Amino acid sequence: MMSNLLKNKQPLFDNIAIYYDLLYDYKNYKLEVLNILDLIKQFRKASTNTLLDVGCGPGRHLQFFRKHFNCMGIDVSSKMLKIAKKNAQGVIFQKADMTNMNLHKKFDVITCLFSTIGYTSNYTMLKNTWQNFYNHLNEDGIIIVEPWFNKETYKIGYPYMKTYESEEVKIARVNIFECRKNVSILDCQYLIGIKNKKLKVFRDMHELGLFDINKTLKIITNIGLTALYLEPNSLFERGIYIAVKK
Repeated sequence: MMSNLLKNKQPLFDNIAIYYDLLYDYKNYKLEVLNILDLIKQFRKASTNTLLDVGCGPGRHLQFFRKHFNCMGIDVSSKMLKIAKKNAQGVIFQKADMTNMNLHKKFDVITCLFSTIGYTSNYTMLKNTWQNFYNHLNEDGIIIVEPWFNKETYKIGYPYMKTYESEEVKIARVNIFECRKNVSILDCQYLIGIKNKKLKVFRDMHELGLFDINKTLKIITNIGLTALYLEPNSLFERGIYIAVKK
């Protein structure tokens, strides 16, 4: 039986997989990886050989991580993984859900970037996921997680639009930032025009937990990790959690 995360989210990312890199073509994955490599050197003194990227999507971070580590990437979307295998050749990929993964191996570094952790959606699932990270981490290993917004930074009621445009492809995605208790609701409407094809219109629903920073740090430390939160910067606008297994 699939977990709630797989059951609810897999069709979502399968639908947008082929458009994902177009909508996020502004992201500087190389610079993000260089920044993360600096964090690893700062917080982990032992030699570092293996890395797991959780929620790897189309594998863009792994394109650069693979030059420094023996890498593995996991995701719930089969179509995302198919793209990732082309983008990051030589990396091992597996379909898995971060809330219940059991990969039968451990890693020196675990990354979970671009707010993937938000899809745990509640504190119980968040705790389970961090416990899974702990279980897959070597001693003195490091976990680097880029969170979703929290209640203080999430702009409830505001509209948001993301677009991509080339001569042969036009994409628009529009949503309103809605909220239900501690969960952000993004009801995204897509309009896609591709040369010589019929206009495509569809929607997908994102539900991401709005997790308090201090509560999250308490969850992480109660599991047995040393943790801190780095404030947002121009590269990681939602901040970064760093956790080390001692």
